[in-house]
Amino acid sequence: MGTFSSPFPAPSKLFGPVNGASGWLSYVPFVATATSTIANSVAETTLLSTSGAFGTKTIPANYLSAGSMIKVYITGAISTDAVAPTITVQLKYGATVLSTTGAFTPAAQLTNSFFEYTATVNVATIGAGANVVSGQTMWVNSLTTNGPSAVPALVSANTTIAGAIDVTLTWGTAAATNTVSALTGYIEVIG
Repeated sequence: MGTFSSPFPAPSKLFGPVNGASGWLSYVPFVATATSTIANSVAETTLLSTSGAFGTKTIPANYLSAGSMIKVYITGAISTDAVAPTITVQLKYGATVLSTTGAFTPAAQLTNSFFEYTATVNVATIGAGANVVSGQTMWVNSLTTNGPSAVPALVSANTTIAGAIDVTLTWGTAAATNTVSALTGYIEVIG
């Protein structure tokens, strides 16, 4: 088996011309390759399984720069009990919550309905008290709910230390029929 190197390119390679073109480079340091299922639990649990995944969710210390953007995309299936439960979804950088949906209530009695989650983080400044603007949306394919959107908000984060990007989900009620399975997911870093 070969040696593993960081999936992050050297920061100097992110800026300036690439093969004569100008602009930002996009890089995908993490791709989830295993299903992450959250069922019959009220514990906060990741939607981005690292089991068999490509790369890492951890962004190295001092890697981000002003103007960097982080995008997260997850798709999967959701089922709910006859009594509609609540769900809370949070986007995190290390222990820092960048965005939260707050508790929302999807439709009752969903069965393997498609969901799509997207989040964007824009790094305004860097450092121990960096300013980042982040927002997220979880869309659920049902006739009665489309899921919440968290309005982009300014949050302070420390970019001088390494931090894992994560998306967590918490059910408000444990029930065997309250199930979310993230089937695909990735993290993209731009700039």
